[in-house]
This record gives sequence, C-alpha cells and structure tokens, in this order.
Amino acid sequence: MTIDDIENKERQKLIAARLKAGFETVHEAAEVTGYSAKYLRGMERGKFPLTPKSAGRLAVVYGCGISDLIDH
Repeated sequence: MTIDDIENKERQKLIAARLKAGFETVHEAAEVTGYSAKYLRGMERGKFPLTPKSAGRLAVVYGCGISDLIDH
C-alpha cells in the first residue's frame, strides 16, 4: 500500500462519515462544525491536513470515533 492509497482511503472515510452523519454537503457540515466550507472541502480533497484537533471536532459533530476518520 502506498502513501497515496492511504491518503485516498482517509479522504473517503472523511466523506463517508460526513454523509453518514446526514450532511450532504460541506456547506451543511460547515455550519455545525464552525469550519469554513473551503477548509472542510480542502480536508476531504487532501489539500489541508486532518489534524488531531480537527479530527476530534469532526468526530464529535459527525457522531463517530476518530478511528472512523483516519487510518492508523
């Protein structure tokens, strides 16, 4: 497995968690998370890193565990 494979899998997990939480768009999620839609979209596309702080915040809002957002 390459670094790109891992990054793609993490991006897919982030999008899947958002959708499972009922946020169809990043704009909907942005209203609740306090992050901008641009920042959330950037994380989902791999342009911005998913930091421990942002992963924790998203996990709370999305109603999932941090492990649902990132691979170890």
